[in-house]
Amino acid sequence: MFRGRYLGFTITFTHTVTPEELLRRYSAYPSAARHLPFVGIEAALQPGPDNAILRVGTLRDWAFAIKIWLRA
Repeated sequence: MFRGRYLGFTITFTHTVTPEELLRRYSAYPSAARHLPFVGIEAALQPGPDNAILRVGTLRDWAFAIKIWLRA
């Protein structure tokens, strides 16, 4: 479905850190973040001014971040 639209991705797992702190560590503003369900990700992957999508969340005591690099 997304073949050819992205260059790759990175996944980060951090223990006992909030998603907001993880966003800050990626130099992203938590106040600018928005909820994006998986169903809506295809629209977010459409060509636009951004070069990456950063998704964050938690699983028990772990925060995770998935950064998807978009094709420029």
